Amino acid sequence: MALCEELGTSTYAPTLREAEKRIKEAIACHLNTLEEVGERARFFAENNIKMVHIKPTEVQTKFYCPKDKNTFATPYIYPMAEVLLRP
Repeated sequence: MALCEELGTSTYAPTLREAEKRIKEAIACHLNTLEEVGERARFFAENNIKMVHIKPTEVQTKFYCPKDKNTFATPYIYPMAEVLLRP
């Protein structure tokens, strides 16, 4: 599962690479829709989201694991540099 907490957008995928691809698509769709309906400024203000015009020097990524031992999860872990720095 991939989650953008700021937008409340999430998606599921069998691998981290696919989850990253899908969450980027979901975020783009969410932001484009907000812009098309003229709600971006209001949504950002209500959710305390700030626009920045420079690329962050540090990326914050959180990984969550199921706490319930009856939940099945297959980890697909890739080195962070490979996941975050792909073009």
